[in-house]
Amino acid sequence: MRSLFSLIALYFFTLTVSHAAPPNIILIISDDAGYVDYGFMGSKEMITPNIDKLASSGTIFSQAYVQSTCSPSRASLMTGLIQQRLGFDRNNGNSTTVKNDGLEPDNVLIFERLKKLGYTTGVIGKWHVGAVKGYNRPEDQGVDDFYGFLGGGRQYFGIAKAENQRVMRNQKDISALWQNEGNAKDNDPKKGRYLTDALGDEAAAFIDRHHKETKPFFLYVAFNSPHTPLQAKSQDLARFPKLEGKRKIVAAMNLAMDRSVGKIVNQLDKHQIRKNTLIVFINDNGGQIAYGNYNGELRGGKGSTYEGGIRTPMIFAGPHIKEGAHYPHPVSSLDFMSTFVNLAGGKVHFPTDGVNLLPYLNGKISERPHQTLFFRHIGNQSLRHGDWKIQTVNAPSGYETHKAKGDKPQKVSYELYNLTDDPYEKNDLASKHPKKVKELLRLFVDYETSFPKPRWGRFGKQDRNLANTFTYQGHDQNKSISKWNDLKGWKELNSSVKSPHMSNQDGCLNTVLKFPVNSGNSYTAENNLTSMSGHAFIVNSLRFEGDQGKITLAGNPVTLVANEQGGLPSISVSGTASQAFIDLPLIPRVATNVTVASGSSLHITKPLLAPLNTAAGKLTLNGQLILSQSMVFSEATIQGKSLTSGVYSAKQLAERFPEQISPKGGSITIQKNK
Repeated sequence: MRSLFSLIALYFFTLTVSHAAPPNIILIISDDAGYVDYGFMGSKEMITPNIDKLASSGTIFSQAYVQSTCSPSRASLMTGLIQQRLGFDRNNGNSTTVKNDGLEPDNVLIFERLKKLGYTTGVIGKWHVGAVKGYNRPEDQGVDDFYGFLGGGRQYFGIAKAENQRVMRNQKDISALWQNEGNAKDNDPKKGRYLTDALGDEAAAFIDRHHKETKPFFLYVAFNSPHTPLQAKSQDLARFPKLEGKRKIVAAMNLAMDRSVGKIVNQLDKHQIRKNTLIVFINDNGGQIAYGNYNGELRGGKGSTYEGGIRTPMIFAGPHIKEGAHYPHPVSSLDFMSTFVNLAGGKVHFPTDGVNLLPYLNGKISERPHQTLFFRHIGNQSLRHGDWKIQTVNAPSGYETHKAKGDKPQKVSYELYNLTDDPYEKNDLASKHPKKVKELLRLFVDYETSFPKPRWGRFGKQDRNLANTFTYQGHDQNKSISKWNDLKGWKELNSSVKSPHMSNQDGCLNTVLKFPVNSGNSYTAENNLTSMSGHAFIVNSLRFEGDQGKITLAGNPVTLVANEQGGLPSISVSGTASQAFIDLPLIPRVATNVTVASGSSLHITKPLLAPLNTAAGKLTLNGQLILSQSMVFSEATIQGKSLTSGVYSAKQLAERFPEQISPKGGSITIQKNK
């Protein structure tokens, strides 16, 4: 029989195990480092003993993915969302005054979620997702302690002139102070204190300040090494006598970063909290090949959506993580949000593109965490599905492609790779597997049609059309045929540019296009645009407005999609005696509502079919519909009279509604929503 003491001890042991304190979490990010530029990744040139030791104490991920450039990658990591869902399509400009240049206040970051779960949050190093005070700086996004700089890069020695490059402690500019802090023995003899050393010191100091607290901490350490400018301490350069040029400087920069990682781990050991701290190490994107980084045999580098631009070394080490293990399946930095929230004892009740990796790592779930992953950086786009990957070639990037009237889009093509057999993407299989290409293209469109438009141009340039509703004015140029990308072809409310014109980037799930049908005016508006991946231009609503005119839409296909609020796509003809001819292919992704006002007419020459397994849209017809194709609706009201469920031929409808239906073939099916 057990003693009372042993029973009490067992009770408290069980209580302790079942209610263990949430772990501390430290996320360490390197900047532009090469995929194989660590000892644990096979490098014989780099000296990275601390990172290598960290790798051996945890799990190495063989197929970890990020986005291909700095700030988009950080935005997706911090939110758990593909950055295109935030309109964050490319590097921002680090403006300290322009709000539309980075994350927005309603974007909920990982710091805010963990803070609500009782964590103290800290950021050390590079921020690069917004620099406007009171709007999207660290203190505005749930960060308790900040030490670093707001922009995307800065020099490693001395004082930076630009505000977004100055070293700050919380909201205080310490440009004149940081160089004189730390151990002077670590400084470069001539240039002084090195920024990477300072970041390591501050990370260790954060741990020292918070290790005794009852609540856990989340520390985000974003080194800017080995991002340009290539600068290193002379004593670190001396460690690589056999290397030359950029490669030598990169090796010295990586050595300094490794030394700072060692400071972090040593501080955890000093305070005996290593066993209750999860440490994650990752690159922000693929290595910048032109500046001395090496991605091994992976194709491409930073900015590319080939594997060399998006695959990263990744380490998990700490509680619940196997030591000396390798995880073989594709994972993503998108998974950090869900994984960390679960570790913190929270529940994922918010939208996310990531998953909680813990049940996959401990073997509770054997299948892959991700079947499909999507990547886009301007005109570089790819999608991985299972072992297959599709890559766009010559995809239109938007404004850069269509700057002036008469520009023609490049012909888009697609490459196909099997990454299990061909991880270095050397053998394009697109011509051998056309069905697989079509399958992956459908998935590609699924992603693309769910994104809003990009919010800024190159390095934050405010030259995008920010509004989503455009009124066509190309016909005012006294031409019978005008193209959608003509300069001054559109008028946009609250335009951010002086002469808005349509580009590939303006096609998105929120786009509303209005076409005036003016008295006595007759013109053709030719769509010569595509989506950013070369597929059909994306629209939520086509509206023909005015009296006694005629318009024809021709050219490239248009995809009809629901908007961000779930509003179904629509086609409407308003006014009196208006004639609208849609002579381009329409591709409804979901049910589409069609409305024709009394006295006006709509002629759809291409199919308008509700997709399979979706609810059909509504038809409200008081004017005339020239029916030449088969159409499906859940409800139809013609001149105030409702149609019951069934299939109606054009001839049947014309006999019943001679003023509203002009038969040229086709039918209308009424299929009630379930």
